Amino acid sequence: MKKIIVLIILILIYGKSIALTYQTVEEKPLPHALGFFKHLQFNINTNAIDIYCVKLSPDYQARLYQQPETNQILANYINQLNQTFTIAINGGFYTPEYQPVGLLMDHNKKINSWAKSSLLSGCVRMNAKGKLSIGENKSECIKAWSALQAGPVILSQGNSMQFHSFVNQSPRLQDFFNENYRTIVAMSTQQEIIILVTSPVKLNDIAGILQHFPKAFMVNKIKTAINLDGGSSTGLYIQFATPFYFHEKKPVKTFIFFNPS
Repeated sequence: MKKIIVLIILILIYGKSIALTYQTVEEKPLPHALGFFKHLQFNINTNAIDIYCVKLSPDYQARLYQQPETNQILANYINQLNQTFTIAINGGFYTPEYQPVGLLMDHNKKINSWAKSSLLSGCVRMNAKGKLSIGENKSECIKAWSALQAGPVILSQGNSMQFHSFVNQSPRLQDFFNENYRTIVAMSTQQEIIILVTSPVKLNDIAGILQHFPKAFMVNKIKTAINLDGGSSTGLYIQFATPFYFHEKKPVKTFIFFNPS
């Protein structure tokens, strides 16, 4: 177990000076030379945040999976899926009727249409070879080979986004931006893919962490990051000899799987 502790005071969120420490609790290679896994722990003032992070090697292949069940009560958790994967994360948002919210494209087939939403502003998209990228708007998403609408985009061109306008438009969204479990997909300036799940954290805090501490996530700079469904949907499963499982609290509708290419 390797620990690295950093103490720093910086202007991180909306010009507010905060005290932050972080440490690497654990790091190890992923199965099948698929990349590296890290367990990071950040402390912002007195709040501890656990982040479980995967940096993928270039030799990965991603695919979308949608549960066929139409009733959430009958649906499966990640560890119950009869699917082949080395890594699995939860995917996009879904309705109370257990249907996907927003665009869902798979192998050039549209399963669900784009939803007009300032919150679900982008997508995780894949080309025919299963390589990921992040679309930041509708035009970048609707022509994808496979795509999953999500949002909001929390980093764009290396800069964290401002979320005041969302809350001003609808104060009830305040809870969404406050402390919640998170699932994030990020891409570095070198096209490296990072996926992570977190303990409860404010959305602007995780955006600031990704912007200011990219080397903690094994890259030099993070260019883009997008929020997937979080809260009780947050899930990450890694097929180590003893599997790592950040267990979702409810069965989710869609997943992203990763295997060696």
